[in-house]
Amino acid sequence: MPNWGMSMKKKTIFLIFVFIVATVTINCIKKAQSTEVKSTYGYLGYQLYYEINSTAEVSMGETINFKVLLSPDADIDDVQIYLSISGAGVSYQKSWVGIRLSAYQTIIDTALLEPSSNGEVRCQLEASYLDVTYGDYEYGIINTTIAIVRNLTYSQLSESYDSLNEKYQQLDDQLYFYRNLTYLFVAMVVIIAVISLTIVHRHKAQVSEIKPQMNIK
Repeated sequence: MPNWGMSMKKKTIFLIFVFIVATVTINCIKKAQSTEVKSTYGYLGYQLYYEINSTAEVSMGETINFKVLLSPDADIDDVQIYLSISGAGVSYQKSWVGIRLSAYQTIIDTALLEPSSNGEVRCQLEASYLDVTYGDYEYGIINTTIAIVRNLTYSQLSESYDSLNEKYQQLDDQLYFYRNLTYLFVAMVVIIAVISLTIVHRHKAQVSEIKPQMNIK
């Protein structure tokens, strides 16, 4: 008889171990994961509003969609803005120098960033300008993580986890079936053995009854 019980038990123990490891890993990644699109916004100085949007997490070979928006709340002059993105093999720079922006005029820059290694992608945005209304020079700088690059993203690992969980459930069902089949087989063997012994016992009894008696003179 094939040793289904031992084989299925070993597979089940292995899958349970992998299942637990995958669960812990996913939970850790899930805690560290941001939303699908990461947004960062605020002010550089008192008048220049900025907003940065980017893909929060990608795997190797995928592209980060990056967008920055700049808009002053009042007229500003002698504007100097420097944008730098680096990390995970990404290198991107852009600058706007010596320009004038009217109140609520908008600068928008977009880029497709292609990382070549794991790690963080960071953005530095620096600006100086003259506040035309008050005659003051303003300065501001921010440096922030805009994306994480991994070999496997949370969504990809989650799909693998779901597939593993489904296989585990299927294997558990198979183990339950083969266990019951084994019990049924053992029960049948016992029943057959009991019936065989009963038949043999009855046969011996019948032979004993019909056996001719020897006459001794």
